Amino acid sequence: MIDLLRIQKVHIVGIGGIGVSAIGKLLIAEEKKVTGSDLLESAITRELSLRGADVRIGSRPEMITEDVGLIVRSVAVPDENPEISEANRRGIPVMSYPEMLALIMRKRPTKAVVSGTNGKTTTAALLGSILATAGFDPEVIIGGKREGWDGNLRIGGGSIFVAEGCEYRRSFLALEPDVILLTNIEEDHLDYYRDIGDIRDAFKTYIEKLKRSGGMLVYNADDPLSLELAHEVSPPRIVSYGIENAADLTARSRSTGAGEQTFELVWQGKSLGLFSTKLPGIYNIYNILCAAAGALSLEGTEKDIAETLASFPGVWRRFERLGTFEGVEIISDYAHHPTAIRGAIDAAKEFFPDKKILFLWEPHQTDRTVKLKDDFIASFADADHIGISEIYEVAGREERGKFSARAIADALRSGGKDVFFAENLAALEKFARKAVSEYDVILFMGAGAIDSLARRIAERKDE
Repeated sequence: MIDLLRIQKVHIVGIGGIGVSAIGKLLIAEEKKVTGSDLLESAITRELSLRGADVRIGSRPEMITEDVGLIVRSVAVPDENPEISEANRRGIPVMSYPEMLALIMRKRPTKAVVSGTNGKTTTAALLGSILATAGFDPEVIIGGKREGWDGNLRIGGGSIFVAEGCEYRRSFLALEPDVILLTNIEEDHLDYYRDIGDIRDAFKTYIEKLKRSGGMLVYNADDPLSLELAHEVSPPRIVSYGIENAADLTARSRSTGAGEQTFELVWQGKSLGLFSTKLPGIYNIYNILCAAAGALSLEGTEKDIAETLASFPGVWRRFERLGTFEGVEIISDYAHHPTAIRGAIDAAKEFFPDKKILFLWEPHQTDRTVKLKDDFIASFADADHIGISEIYEVAGREERGKFSARAIADALRSGGKDVFFAENLAALEKFARKAVSEYDVILFMGAGAIDSLARRIAERKDE
């Protein structure tokens, strides 16, 4: 087993990734020497350089020197990467990001991991925030950034470590959680998984880890597959949450005003009172329920939840309100799955009633777009004005056959929607800048480069 205490220098391949960059920060805080490489320069790579990491752009096998004690690689980095090959040649241990995360988490008595198709980052940030308010001083790594923390990292000295566990390539199976908080289980990552049955099997194997650890599952009673697996696996301790079905923690009497929603929480049959949040949409009520159920089960209180919700700033690229451009509200959202898109559209319409909203979407990855095409079309059912750019291709992900997002735009247009198709993001930006005078709100959606477009417009930067 690798002993981190004996390792003085760590090299990270793909260091600009949102997960591995947190590992880099944590290692620097522990006074390790950190080097790394990435294909592109970014705000993240520049920040790590300022902190003292030696970060290079491009593949740099010459950085794999004899004093490197460990290589950490992003899940996106292929086996044939020259730096990985050089590490193998030298006999230097190589760990994936989830393997490294598991190694770091091992030192904490309670490891709480948020998993599921949607909502992981917001839920993990909420759980960490509630536990911090409760005085548990948790360590937290999230796949986003939270204002008030060190971006994607909260360094703490308590007994609890909170992180996200992603199902892509069964990455979460490297983790050994004591608590699994499960948001939902849907079709995604079909460039890796065969079908929903294959995805279900991965989650079942993951949840079965709790039987060995004597741990707890917090699950969504309104999500059919989560409910099914909770009863099938039957971990030592089970806590449920939901809105529609009976559960240990439920939300009821939800009301939405301009920029805020209010709801009552009921815990094991007892009302905890009314709570308010500036997070939009019913999907965020589920995120709150998941985090709150986990926190209550770890001895947090309703006061901790209320105080956290009152001050929680939200998470980077999750319905992030960037400002205004010529009086138009500009919002960036990470939504790249049909369920997330539908939730973001519904949330925008609730928070901005009687406003004219333009929804701009950059599809993320060809394989996902092709296989979930019909679901993507259906997700725009409640959107009237739509702009769609060509697909954002993901480096290192297999793309099966050629497909254009124009087909989705054409299908929506034939269904009576007002749709503009852009052959690239630059064309979508020109469209957005010209159309801005016609709308009150523009919501930019996608996990690719569309966020940069939204920020340029909100910051009034030139094309």
